[in-house]
Amino acid sequence: MMIKENIVAGTIMVTNEAGATYFLVNTENESYSLPSVNLSESGKSPLGSIMEVLLAHVDIESESLRLLDLTNMRGNGKNMPLFVFDSLEKPSDLDSLLNEPSKFAWKKSSEISEILTDLELDSVPIYH
Repeated sequence: MMIKENIVAGTIMVTNEAGATYFLVNTENESYSLPSVNLSESGKSPLGSIMEVLLAHVDIESESLRLLDLTNMRGNGKNMPLFVFDSLEKPSDLDSLLNEPSKFAWKKSSEISEILTDLELDSVPIYH
């Protein structure tokens, strides 16, 4: 019997004071991926699970996040919901929001599109 993994991915979109938009990504061995969580480990809803993961790695109040987009991506033969949150905060120093700068980073939308090209999206979100 094969156990089906239910993985949920998410990111936070932050616009700094200068009006530039960045997305939260995992960094590992100089490659980037979207933060994700296995639902069977969390026991929470998909939305609650990914919010918990994201908020554990950034210093942003949950009240300042709003769900901007929810789409479905396919990668490696698996379907995965992708939650994109928008932060109402407009920090001057994005890196000050990171709790683990060695594991997470902020990337511009032009850089995050490279991550998304490896995945099939049901709808391709356009972020500026």
